[in-house]
Amino acid sequence: MNPKNLILILSIFSSVIITNCESDTKNDDLNPIANDNLNPIVKDSIYYKDLNIEIYNVNFESLDIDNDQAPDFNFEIINLNVYNSNPLPESFDTLAARVDPILNEILDNSTFSYPTALNFNDSISSKGFWSNKTGVLGTFQNAGQFQGQGEKYLGFRKYIDEKYYYGWIKIDCNQHNDTLKVSEYGYNLMPNKGIRAGQLE
Repeated sequence: MNPKNLILILSIFSSVIITNCESDTKNDDLNPIANDNLNPIVKDSIYYKDLNIEIYNVNFESLDIDNDQAPDFNFEIINLNVYNSNPLPESFDTLAARVDPILNEILDNSTFSYPTALNFNDSISSKGFWSNKTGVLGTFQNAGQFQGQGEKYLGFRKYIDEKYYYGWIKIDCNQHNDTLKVSEYGYNLMPNKGIRAGQLE
């Protein structure tokens, strides 16, 4: 092959690689929440990620939805007897499952720190009562809305640059609050736009 032709081919090939890299970088910058897209699915305006968080007995796990190395939510199971001077009756479950939204807000229409357990396709928007307090997902005498209900959705919103971004987290809290699973989440990349629980596109 003529050396001039080889140089021309290599030049074109290098140009294509550089263009593709620049294009990928621009796509990543479109996400106002996530700093680092680690295996997400982005379809239309919805950012979605599959998880495998399982908490057993007394323990906790953090969820970093924007990949900035700082937790956005803490999920935990606590022993209530540690927080009470008198032990609970033996007939009571002594464990409770909770979520701390840290600098975010969670949908809590109970207004008593029992976050709303949403069904698939329920609307998540500015409507309703939003709280930045730690919410009880399940506790003794079936006081939490997630306890023993199977897979339900927690509505959340994140405040960035004077705009809200609405999303959901799929949660399964078992009947005795000793197993808490967080399996996936999604949020709308369009500011101040609602989303439906479990919406992927």
